[in-house]
Order: sequence, then C-alpha cells, then structure tokens
Amino acid sequence: MIVNASTLHNRSKQTNISTPYFFMMIAICIGAFISHFTAGVVNISLPHLTSVFHTNFGTIQWITTGYLLVITALLPVMGRLGDRYGHKRFIFLGLAGMGSGLLLFTLYLDQLSPP
Repeated sequence: MIVNASTLHNRSKQTNISTPYFFMMIAICIGAFISHFTAGVVNISLPHLTSVFHTNFGTIQWITTGYLLVITALLPVMGRLGDRYGHKRFIFLGLAGMGSGLLLFTLYLDQLSPP
C-alpha cells in the first residue's frame, strides 16, 4: 500500500487524531511548569531559610541540591513505572500529589500566620 500526504490527511480527519494529542500536551506543559515553578520557589526561599535556621548561605544551598537530586533520581523510576502501568496514570498521580501537597502546605502556612 502506498501512503502519501493526502491519505494521511484523510485518515486524520476521519479519526480526529489531533484532539488526544492536544490534551496530552496540555498535561505535559502543566507538569513541566509545576516542576520548574517549585524549583524556583525553593531557590527564592533560600535567603529566608538562612535566617530561620541561623546558618550560612552555602549550607542552605544543599536544600536545592538535595531537591534536584531527588527529582533526578526519581525520573528513571517514574519512567519505568509509567512504561509498565501507563504514563497517563502517573502524570495525573504526580499532578494530584503535587497539588495536594501545595494545598496542605498553604493550609499549614495559614495556621502559622498571626490573626
């Protein structure tokens, strides 16, 4: 069978192949944004953490290093689990875990603030 551009174009019209890819790209972009956003939040909070823990900046930078090391170590593990059980499931579990963690952290900060 000879496949040319018009055959592929007609097939994509019949199956509406672009819609699932659009939602997949949205999920990936949200996950990438959240990952970079949290790394930025950790970096921005370093000066405040030096005063809270009464230490120097060089010591407190290990928080960022440890955070990035954990993310780097978990990437192959999560990739393997995604291959085994489905990438969609792990993307949504990761987003739900990150969202619930951020929500719990926000609620915790609200309790710390003075009335």
